[in-house]
Amino acid sequence: MPDPLIQVMSDEVSIRLTRDEFRLRNWGLSVSPGVAHFTVQLDGREHLYSSTPGSEVKTSYRAQREGDAVVVAKHVFSPSKDFGSYVERWSLTEAGRKLTVSTEQGQTTYKRPPFLRSLFRASP
Repeated sequence: MPDPLIQVMSDEVSIRLTRDEFRLRNWGLSVSPGVAHFTVQLDGREHLYSSTPGSEVKTSYRAQREGDAVVVAKHVFSPSKDFGSYVERWSLTEAGRKLTVSTEQGQTTYKRPPFLRSLFRASP
């Protein structure tokens, strides 16, 4: 799942929200070039998000819809230590023209690009 630093890592973001899942695709052009994909299940149950090979540290998440927003709670832990949790809230505003990502550290807003831009730029 994208971390709160997504505003630094990504130049463009697209989302798809269905009843059962939330998909995000972001293009990193400045810091780490390429396309990253991320999908979470919106069932409110705990799922493994990531684990590092050779390390016991794991990250799990719970995701659910709350109205027009997707709320994702991440939990970082190991068998011997709990590193804590944090919550991300992903919501569309202004009739789908802005995507707002809110965390305890702050808020990032992505605006929909102008329609004519797609005529002059290739997509990845």
